[in-house]
Amino acid sequence: LLESSGNSMEKALKKMVAGEKLRASMWEDEWQDVVHPWEVLTGNKIIMDSWQESSIAKTATLEANVTLQGIVRIEAGAIIKSGAVLEGPCCIGEGSYIGNNSLVRSYTSVGKNCSVGSGVELKNCVVMENTQIGRLSFVGDSVLGENVDMGAGCMTVNRTVDWKQIKVKNGKRPTPTGMAKLGAFLGDNVVVGAGNTLEPGVVVASGKIIPACYSVNQK
Repeated sequence: LLESSGNSMEKALKKMVAGEKLRASMWEDEWQDVVHPWEVLTGNKIIMDSWQESSIAKTATLEANVTLQGIVRIEAGAIIKSGAVLEGPCCIGEGSYIGNNSLVRSYTSVGKNCSVGSGVELKNCVVMENTQIGRLSFVGDSVLGENVDMGAGCMTVNRTVDWKQIKVKNGKRPTPTGMAKLGAFLGDNVVVGAGNTLEPGVVVASGKIIPACYSVNQK
């Protein structure tokens, strides 16, 4: 249809409307456009705010002294080690591992088959499938793509010392986010060596490798 309309989306849609193959409808619930990476966090919050109750899969393993607060979803095969604290709303995906004494705070979504090491703190972040976060790291107000490998002791700094609005570079232009707290955005297959500090609003392109004990800023 698009080719027969001269590759014009407008003309193709008009043909569909004329043939009664396309009808309009009105969406009355919340909506979030995802144009910028930080809008993933806003969309995640909208979804989690709609949850009414917790759910824990029968095949999930929760060791002794695990603390659950608020609405928590734990999917099949997930392992939550002793001493971990999960503050809802949050979600631990299928087959994922949360290490001893880790803290998973509100509005955190951990995807399938992820590994979160001991003593890690996750706060308001989206961690996609098959990602590893080394022990004693902090990931806050951030989005980590698939297959990310973050070494031990890494820090996503999520605010400036003067609490100014964080801007994210899009090419050479800084884009205002309207947020005073915002962490880092890592594409798929990124490797972050141990002991790294990622400054607020940093974007790391897919496949990049950051050496250990390095500080990453937007310059």
